Amino acid sequence: RDVATAQFSPHVLACLPPPKKEYAFHADDKRLDLRSLTVCSIDPPNCRDVDDALSCQVVSENVLEVGVHIADVTHFCASGSPLDDEARQRGTSTYLVDRRLDMLPKRLTEELCSLRANVERYAFSVLVRLHADTGEIVSSPKFAKSIIKSNAALTYHEAQLMLNDDADQSAVASTVRRLATMARRLRKNRFLKGALTLASPEVKFELSSSNGESDSPTDVASYELVEANATVEEFMLLANVEVAKKILATYPGLALLRNHPEPPRDKFAPLLEKARVSCSLTIDPSSNKALAKSLDEASNSVKHDPYLDRLLRIVATRCMAPARYFCAADGAESEWRHYGLAADVYTHFTSPIRRYADVVVHRLLAAAVGIEPLPSSFEDVAKTANHINAKSKNAQYAARDSIALYTRLYFKEHPQRRIEARIFDVDAASNSVLVLVPRFGVEAKLRLLDAAEFPSVQTVVLRGKAYKVFDVVFVDVTVHALKHDPLGEVHVDLAADQESPTNGAVRENDVAHGDVGDDGVVAVEKKKKKKTKKKTQQQPHATAPPPPVKNKPPQEEASKPAAAALLGHLPIAPVPPRTPSNKAEDVVMAKPEDVAKKPPRATPSKEDAVTAAKESPVSASKRKLQLALERKKRLRGR
Repeated sequence: RDVATAQFSPHVLACLPPPKKEYAFHADDKRLDLRSLTVCSIDPPNCRDVDDALSCQVVSENVLEVGVHIADVTHFCASGSPLDDEARQRGTSTYLVDRRLDMLPKRLTEELCSLRANVERYAFSVLVRLHADTGEIVSSPKFAKSIIKSNAALTYHEAQLMLNDDADQSAVASTVRRLATMARRLRKNRFLKGALTLASPEVKFELSSSNGESDSPTDVASYELVEANATVEEFMLLANVEVAKKILATYPGLALLRNHPEPPRDKFAPLLEKARVSCSLTIDPSSNKALAKSLDEASNSVKHDPYLDRLLRIVATRCMAPARYFCAADGAESEWRHYGLAADVYTHFTSPIRRYADVVVHRLLAAAVGIEPLPSSFEDVAKTANHINAKSKNAQYAARDSIALYTRLYFKEHPQRRIEARIFDVDAASNSVLVLVPRFGVEAKLRLLDAAEFPSVQTVVLRGKAYKVFDVVFVDVTVHALKHDPLGEVHVDLAADQESPTNGAVRENDVAHGDVGDDGVVAVEKKKKKKTKKKTQQQPHATAPPPPVKNKPPQEEASKPAAAALLGHLPIAPVPPRTPSNKAEDVVMAKPEDVAKKPPRATPSKEDAVTAAKESPVSASKRKLQLALERKKRLRGR
């Protein structure tokens, strides 16, 4: 995939301050001293590369000043240095299931630039004053290099607890609640302009380590969304838009922007057809605003089946082209617009630790506000944009390969029986049915030995029963051994207890995987194996998994994953890149009514287990024992 895996050379590391010497951070005439502000970061558990933090202070009765503070990477990464050349060549960090392949050395990403709690750090801050009631910007944003001292490094779960607990009057909790309130205003304004809510079936793996030598997947779950996620995302979007406006106004021939093109109407044919067949819905793709409105109306029509709404948005996402970086000088003004976000101009500013595009934008912004001049040999922006577009795509494909690998490893050890799937596509020409397994974000094409009946478009008869696209079927997911492949082949078969005799046995399964966002991110959770207890596989409920969210994986890393040697040898066709990421800096979060409360999950999280244990330690222990016994019986039965 042309993704860099080598360690950073001594020549590159020599550009950094000595690792054994503590670096002294101090304010100067060119840097705002914001250490007195209440600042916090909100990230996944165990996050070490904290590249963004937020503040929100009351200016007057009707005005709040929100601060978006981003790691000042360019302070340590001089343009044209060996460190900068290496970062440019890598283009982006790549997130695999079991590890992170960094764009920059850990001395920067996890130490000098990471906005950790209770330590002073350099930042590039965007300070925006907003009307407290409407969320409208009331004065020109301020852009400044700064020094901050974060008061707290919160997880999404911890921030959500603060949102739900009005009794917590601490400075950090009050800041988080003000931020969430303002984020709702901003989100409402974006949706009124036509911003889209899209989706993809992304998942996270839970891994167990054994002596630090290898990791094996013990569980798979869909991403969980809480309002704290959407709160962070909203302010990342705000900062990116305002920075784009500034660098474009100052450097119209050099501004590095991000474009999400409007799709031709004929690209929406799969969405229109599936909506019509599945639930007699009409989708209007004439504009992003019309599409957003019709998808929301469809959502209201299928409230009895929340996952159907999600399926429609997954299809809508795949009708679109990927977002891309470009130089403003190379495109007409009509091409600058970001379709999914309904933004006239947009860029990436908020993740310089993991994206080289943001490093370029930081340099442009610093020059635009008079902090420091553009480097004399400032790079060819158009050439850089093309390079990082290619590197971002490679990172996505590598992440998908990693997901494919660990999915096989998981199903090899944890075959699934009679789990819920949705018919996702019906193709009479190839005599096939594509299903999506929500629990695992896996798509599988079922090719039948005998010709199936296809009585109408997007309709198939299986075992004597007619199914439409998006209908529920139950499947078994197993791995079959192959001589030439040590991992075997994933098979997704119709479960034995479907209603009528089958038309034909499932013969072949081409497994593809849920889309990965623009940053190639997949979440990872690790835990040590316990000698006395085994993880019990639990059958999923029929509830819909929540939409994916911005998520940077915990940065625990395995030293020698045995599975890594098998990457690149999987007979799994890559999924074409989808458009924009639903991570913080690209297309979309859930609707406000969806993020206000925590959605149900198919599999209990660690937090749920802790809560359950606190509420009822006896019943929790009994349940764990019961699950372990059931697991043991099933293993014996095999």
